[in-house]
Amino acid sequence: MNFKAILFFVLCLGYIIPAKGQSKNCTNQHTKLIGTWEYVDLSDSLGAKIDTIWHEVVKGYEIPKGPQASFQSEGMYTMQFTKENIDRGIWCYDSDNSRIIRKLYYQTPYSASAKYLIANGHAIQDEKGDYYEVQMDSVIKLTRKSLILSEENNRQRRFRKIR
Repeated sequence: MNFKAILFFVLCLGYIIPAKGQSKNCTNQHTKLIGTWEYVDLSDSLGAKIDTIWHEVVKGYEIPKGPQASFQSEGMYTMQFTKENIDRGIWCYDSDNSRIIRKLYYQTPYSASAKYLIANGHAIQDEKGDYYEVQMDSVIKLTRKSLILSEENNRQRRFRKIR
């Protein structure tokens, strides 16, 4: 994998921010979130649908899609982008700050991009020796059937609950 591909992967992961300032109300008992969520669309802050996103660093377009997200009551989550590309980890909902905090665990054997993130200090090692990164999703709206997440550049990713 070349450097541009690794960099593109890192950019697509979203914000890699340690969970500092996490409130004491971070729990996986937020029942509205528990279930399976299907991607609907990506829009700007005014609600206009976005079909493509230009990435200047890697000089290419992204066509917004998925993932299908599943949040389980015991604190595990999956985000399925394709049949082969599935993120897994632990989640909680920070109700004080209206955000989903996810620990994305790297699967072994580590991919080139995971090795890059580990080597450059972007990953955290847990007590078992496994590596993960902390990702946060700011929640704009959460109802029993609708989830809207804030993204960079005032974009909004919308999901609907299917199970």
